[in-house]
Amino acid sequence: GVVRLTLLPAGVVRRTSLAGALRGRSMGGRFGVARVRSVLVVAQVAVTTVVIYMAGLAAHTFARVGDVPLGFDPAYLVAVRLPLLTIVSRAPAPGAAPVIDREDFQRQVNLLAQAEDAIRHTPGVERAAGTGEYPLQATPPRTQDFTARTDAVGHAIHARFTQITPAFVSTIGARIVAGRDFTADDTPRRVGIVTDGPPNREAPVLGMGRTALVNETFARELAPFGPAVGQTVVSGHHDEYRIVGVMNDFGDERPDVPPLPRLFALSTLEPFVLARLSPTTPGAEAAVRATLQRLWSDRASRQVIRMDDEVARATADYRARMRLLLLLALSCLPLAAAGIAGAEIDAVRQRGREIAVRLALGADEGAIGRRVVAQALALVSTGLVVGLAAGVGVGRLMSHYLFETAPVDLASVALALVVLLAVGWLAAVWPARRASCIRPAVVLRDVE
Repeated sequence: GVVRLTLLPAGVVRRTSLAGALRGRSMGGRFGVARVRSVLVVAQVAVTTVVIYMAGLAAHTFARVGDVPLGFDPAYLVAVRLPLLTIVSRAPAPGAAPVIDREDFQRQVNLLAQAEDAIRHTPGVERAAGTGEYPLQATPPRTQDFTARTDAVGHAIHARFTQITPAFVSTIGARIVAGRDFTADDTPRRVGIVTDGPPNREAPVLGMGRTALVNETFARELAPFGPAVGQTVVSGHHDEYRIVGVMNDFGDERPDVPPLPRLFALSTLEPFVLARLSPTTPGAEAAVRATLQRLWSDRASRQVIRMDDEVARATADYRARMRLLLLLALSCLPLAAAGIAGAEIDAVRQRGREIAVRLALGADEGAIGRRVVAQALALVSTGLVVGLAAGVGVGRLMSHYLFETAPVDLASVALALVVLLAVGWLAAVWPARRASCIRPAVVLRDVE
């Protein structure tokens, strides 16, 4: 629809000879055709203005999203998904509660522990740590409600719950803003098997400590009860965690979404290993894959996720909208130029006798050309005013797709003004030269 509209002004350029126009044998009313032609050019410029304005908003939004601090360093950071534990349990007798195969369970636990340690010591790996979820992971969050022990009202803090192993903070390139990181004194409970109450079923337990880190958002939730460091919070499962440090916020699923409160509990084994690769060691990622293959054989994980790719995925929709609108804008511009040029050429043909008479009476050729350019820019300016008003309206309707960008964006207004005025001027240059080069003697002789 946009392309058809932008082609209409060129389509109304009447193919009449100059002599026929001078004799007054124009098909249809001259002024009526000129008015229709002008309206179509204004509509064409207005549509192009809306597209350029929206492309400017999309580009501004994409730049804003890219400026959001991630809270971690994605460069040379990869996440490796380890094979999941396969819990084998058997009933020792008919009707008895299932019993976990402890030998098989311990073998798999040992493999998980060896995997993280082997990745940490792989050539080209600077640091490594385990985690239940990595930054910007696009999965439903694991959340719990926590209550500060000093909170007499019992206000619940709905937070993401993430289990990590030591060195997580330094591995992802985050920082501790208050308190301290986990140390050797924060040793979590060892991995084992416990027996729940009735119906007395056995369940595996991956070791988890009782000290915790929280992010800045969680710390702000605790601010009414004092500094976060040193406080104890109780989970909905009645587990208590003593907060020893506050970590900076980092993105949950998208950098443009405000982070949720997070609590990080120290653990021994987790399904992901984050590895910080050395930028000076070629083939470090391939070495990590080889390490996994050696340990797990046919169960080796083939999913090594680059954090740079996750950042690109998290901003992909903004990038796609920007590219689409820029492509539409680039498609509309040459069509707009063709429409303006065609309309002005037709205007020169229609007014050929008038121009010839003016030149015969001594009018300046440059003044004739400037008048043609001025007429073209007048049409472009009218289309710009209409298009910018419409663009602001469309921007308000699409505001939920914008990020830290107002529907009235001066940078996008300036972009549309500069681009379309330049296109209008360039499109009018050829018709202006053609008008200033009219030979009065030839034109007036052809009229006879």
